Amino acid sequence: MRKLYKNILVCATAAVLAAGSISFAACGDTFTPLAGDDFKSTADAISNGGFAVEYGKYVYFINGATTHEDDNSFGTPVKGALMRISVDDLKKGKNDAQIVVPSLIVSADYTAGFFIYNDRVYYATPNNVKSMSGEIESDWLDFKSASLNGSDVQDYFRLSDNATAFRFVQKEGDKTVYLLYNGKKPDDNDGTAGIQSYNTETKTCTTIAEGASAYVFNSLDKTDPYVYYTMPVRGMIDSDAPYSIAYNQVYRACADVTEAPYEYTWNQEYLDEHDGVAPYVNLGTIVLDGVGKLSEDKNELTQFTHDYKDGVEPLSPAGYTYTLQSYTNKGVYFTRDDVTTNGSQGGGASLYYLAESDIQKEDWNSITGNAALDIVAKPTETSHASTSALFYIDEKDGYKHHYIYVDGDNMIRADVKTADASVEKQEIWYDANGATLVSLSEKDSYGYVWFTRTNGSGMSIERAVYNGDAEDYETLGFDNRDNAPYKALKLLDLQHKSSWYPFEIIEDTVLFADAESVGSSSYDYIGAVSLTNAEGKYLNNAEFEEEVNGKWNELNATDSKKGYFAKLTADEKGSLSNALTYYFKTGKTDLFYSNIKDAEDLGKKDTYLYTEDEKEAFKKFTENKDIDNPLDSTNQFRDGDKSYRTRSYFITSLGTVIEEDQEAIDEYWKGYLKNYTLAEEEDEGLEDWELALAIVVPVLAVACAGLIAWLLIMKKKKQKAEQGKPERMRVDTTDDKDLDVYGTGEESNETDGKDEE
Repeated sequence: MRKLYKNILVCATAAVLAAGSISFAACGDTFTPLAGDDFKSTADAISNGGFAVEYGKYVYFINGATTHEDDNSFGTPVKGALMRISVDDLKKGKNDAQIVVPSLIVSADYTAGFFIYNDRVYYATPNNVKSMSGEIESDWLDFKSASLNGSDVQDYFRLSDNATAFRFVQKEGDKTVYLLYNGKKPDDNDGTAGIQSYNTETKTCTTIAEGASAYVFNSLDKTDPYVYYTMPVRGMIDSDAPYSIAYNQVYRACADVTEAPYEYTWNQEYLDEHDGVAPYVNLGTIVLDGVGKLSEDKNELTQFTHDYKDGVEPLSPAGYTYTLQSYTNKGVYFTRDDVTTNGSQGGGASLYYLAESDIQKEDWNSITGNAALDIVAKPTETSHASTSALFYIDEKDGYKHHYIYVDGDNMIRADVKTADASVEKQEIWYDANGATLVSLSEKDSYGYVWFTRTNGSGMSIERAVYNGDAEDYETLGFDNRDNAPYKALKLLDLQHKSSWYPFEIIEDTVLFADAESVGSSSYDYIGAVSLTNAEGKYLNNAEFEEEVNGKWNELNATDSKKGYFAKLTADEKGSLSNALTYYFKTGKTDLFYSNIKDAEDLGKKDTYLYTEDEKEAFKKFTENKDIDNPLDSTNQFRDGDKSYRTRSYFITSLGTVIEEDQEAIDEYWKGYLKNYTLAEEEDEGLEDWELALAIVVPVLAVACAGLIAWLLIMKKKKQKAEQGKPERMRVDTTDDKDLDVYGTGEESNETDGKDEE
């Protein structure tokens, strides 16, 4: 019982100290920039715009998923901060990461992370400045940059919408970094939203377009300085009687644009009435004009029709409307509707592709160009060739455009014939239900399509081969005659955090936010899985399944005939199975032994939680020694001189886990392992004398406290009553501490240095 009271006192003291540390942390810590200049590089960054970027000797990454509501005082964040690890350490599976920028790198636009140019990192971070009312408006988004050693932080501006879509971009041959975004101009929250370009050198903002009905940034190359957008066409726009016209137009603009390539004129009276603000803002160059043959008769030729000249004949009588789908593969994808017939191919809109190389030709005409488009999907196929599909271009054997999509359980590759846009389809995987396509990559002779689907508390990471011939796929799923390299692969049991940035592949390593739950929570720090073996060979699907997944499943498969931990549980060795699972997941042993010690301290034998055989088995397993009874295994879970008895053999944890999360993780595992507490004894029923003592002791403690308080009051009253009376002879007892009846002096709190256990 004394042990119990002592523990309560220790916990209370710890709580007070913790509260103090929290209050100090809220003030913000200092940060010392990294020493040296080995972060500098003349090479371009790889994978710019995600949560992980390779630049020079290092891979930079966001240290776990967090929210904009966390404390963002500079120097305070660790989780969610920018860190770096050397490329060599990443390949070796060694975690030696360092903080680079101690700020939260997070926004609600997960299509854009951070960017690195010219030895600087450019990023968005939640506002950490107090408003006039004294509150930190963390919903606002600050745009900043810093040197890659964490020094020289530059503030640009903030926006009230943390879901603002943005890109930090750089034009080839120009070191200036621009911020492309869709929203209001800096410090103009009452203004009109539009596509903006902010020059980080001059700290000036240029509105590229206002009133755009849609826009697309490059989804494949996030450093691309161009943006495509559609603009409506209106007649008499600078008058009191403007009217809308049915067709629209496609424009493109570069981030460095400062003035329109066309001359627009406005009614002066209108400008005077609107403080000189023009009714139309558009600095882009026209790509496609949907004007029709009948426009001239209908008085719909406006000053926005830039290429209608002699010899130019519109393709459609009434015109077209364009709907942008994506900007990727060095061109733009869009559907085109005929204004009158609702579909240039009849029955709906076709999907088209226009290459940037065509747009850049000197003789490109935005009107006649409508006849020079590639048809990617006819109306009957556009439901498959949607935004959820992945597109690629490969010109051979009469084909050019291809796309991959999921239809129920099947993953399909569609090959589009150039001559007539007819489609040939090839099933590339038969078990794809619920899959979301993410990206394409190529390695050796294989083209991989990466996809995810719900898995545990996150999303799986899987891939299929998309560039095989029909014979490569014909045996998949039939009579166990799988053509193994073409069978889709699920990487371990990875669980990438959903509603965050997509996983990254850098240096043949998959980086992901590890959402595997620990108890009822997941902590979402960064994990890394190599796609190569120890010799550096890139593993195809069959090789990875055998060399990596095979080892993982030997321990973790839920089938007791295949998975070792499951077999132990089935053999009624659940406590030992849990202990080994704890070691596998964490690579630690301390809580196993501390739980045993805690039980001993509470009067239990050292075999109360685990038998001698179980303790010996745990010791051998964790020390990579030969396993024997009660484990009784013929497989020693070794790879040469290495052991794969821990999760870290398969998955490298990157970055730093904050103390709060680590304590919660340890608390879970302490309870997961077999343990003993006084509560167990109470549940079994206390003896009568124990029950009486449990009741009497607290009552006596309260009574004693009340008595001491009463005595102190009486003493003060007596002293007050004696004030003013003649001083009487007093006996000096200052050296006799035993006479301090009331124990109110500081000496009364001193002990002899002994602590009751």
